[in-house]
Amino acid sequence: MERKILFIIVAVLLAASAGAATSCEDRLVPGRNCTMFTPSIVCSNYTYDILNETGVVLDDANLTLVNESVYRFSFNQQVGSYLVRLCDDSTREIIVEGEDDMASLAITLFILVCAGFLFAVPWFPGELAKNKFADLIMKRCCWILAIYLMMLNSAIMATIADFAGLNLTNEMFRYMWLFGMAGYLLMGYTVLKTFFDIIEMWKASAAEKRMGGAYE
Repeated sequence: MERKILFIIVAVLLAASAGAATSCEDRLVPGRNCTMFTPSIVCSNYTYDILNETGVVLDDANLTLVNESVYRFSFNQQVGSYLVRLCDDSTREIIVEGEDDMASLAITLFILVCAGFLFAVPWFPGELAKNKFADLIMKRCCWILAIYLMMLNSAIMATIADFAGLNLTNEMFRYMWLFGMAGYLLMGYTVLKTFFDIIEMWKASAAEKRMGGAYE
């Protein structure tokens, strides 16, 4: 068991190292780091600039030596077109594009369908468990999970909007905050309601047993 855990940890670390060392291509996805390697260059001061479409310098920093006359630096920008200028005045254009909108939309719709299904489960005919206490708890857990998925979907939509280059205004963040708080309050209410309902069911069960009935 310990060997398996150690193997998983090593695999994760190797994957993270590989991701961190990903070389930059001419077209990139926003919000993800990549490493850009320079050709063989000779400068008096080894620096680089990153300019946006309007010519504004967004980043001006020192290059990191790789070996002899080859250097590297990290690139991580949002959606747009950028020009990387090295200290020897050589340039390279980098275009950062949003992720596949259809794939993101498919994920969002899938989560919505799952959330809708979980909301509907308690009204399905039949019981999830023979024991009425377990049946109630399982149905309420479906509601809690559905609420959490809706809150998660809100964060996913914000991420998609950010990748697409849409401006997230303060009003949108305020709406997301209110939506998240409402979700947490609703989950808390569901937990408390379930707790009190179980108490009432237990009292009814005890009363029925005293009267000679059976309660499963």
